[in-house]
Amino acid sequence: MFLFDVYMTAYLVLIGFTVGILSGFFGFGGGFIITPFLFTIGVPMNVAIGTSIAQILGTSVIATMRHRTLKHVDVKLGAIVAVGSIVGVNLGVHMVEFFKGISIEALDISVGLTYILVLGFISVFMSYESLRSKRSNNPSSKRTFTDRIQRIRIPPMISLPQSNINSISLWIILFVGFIAGVLAGFMGAGGGFIQMPSLIYIVGCETTIAVGTNLFAMLIAGVYAAISHSLRGNVDVVLAAVMLIGSSVGAKIGVSATKHVKGANLRLIFGLSTGLISLSVFLEMVAKSLKIHLLSLISQGVLVLTIASVAVLIIILTLCGLRGDGCGGSSEDGSE
Repeated sequence: MFLFDVYMTAYLVLIGFTVGILSGFFGFGGGFIITPFLFTIGVPMNVAIGTSIAQILGTSVIATMRHRTLKHVDVKLGAIVAVGSIVGVNLGVHMVEFFKGISIEALDISVGLTYILVLGFISVFMSYESLRSKRSNNPSSKRTFTDRIQRIRIPPMISLPQSNINSISLWIILFVGFIAGVLAGFMGAGGGFIQMPSLIYIVGCETTIAVGTNLFAMLIAGVYAAISHSLRGNVDVVLAAVMLIGSSVGAKIGVSATKHVKGANLRLIFGLSTGLISLSVFLEMVAKSLKIHLLSLISQGVLVLTIASVAVLIIILTLCGLRGDGCGGSSEDGSE
């Protein structure tokens, strides 16, 4: 039993390390990876959600500080998004309690289906957009939808100099935060996997600014979400602390990598990753429904191989950048 405990501890640290790399690189806390991972190893969904959010909080502190030094954080934008997120988190947490009140099975199914649908959509959309941007070599190709959104003139209008945005409705930013908050509270995912793309395609941020600002906003909202879930007994502090050991190191590597990769490449990697994680959740749901243990093992394999492969790729891009090979290209969207 002791050997198993040592093995599981090392496994959790490794997961935290790889998720930390992805967190610093993509600008999310890693909850949309950690929650399915904990679920696939047998942790009840409500505890997986709460523990994931607690771990996100610690990782976000470290990654945000690093991004801040690189001037990738728009504090004004992040604070506004966080206000919307806090309102949304409250609704998301109550949704968890509602489905848990029906049954744990109802919660598992509702959260699992939400993961599959949302991550699947993000994967298809971001992969298509980034590939089109790379083919056309036109960094403005992703701005068509953004320009339409910014033509919505609902007062008050604000400017965001750090993000090079002259004028945008305050309500649009609050809405982005609100939706991300609902998903954070309900799915235990920090909301970053939807908030980061929203900052790019709706608000109009450059990719690297969206990454850093998203982490900052999650840091603020994450405090409220973690406390809410803790009061409801949904947080396993030991699990969160063990994973944080690894993620604290990985986050620093991920942040450094953003300096050496093009924005379109970053979005493409993000899109493909979310698609594979969506597949992992789907396989786990089918495995539990049909009681097929092999499918559960395949689900875990897909999840672990996805985050491990992307983490290795990010490390390679970082090393290339440090050597000056330029294999990752510039991180600015304008250089795409």
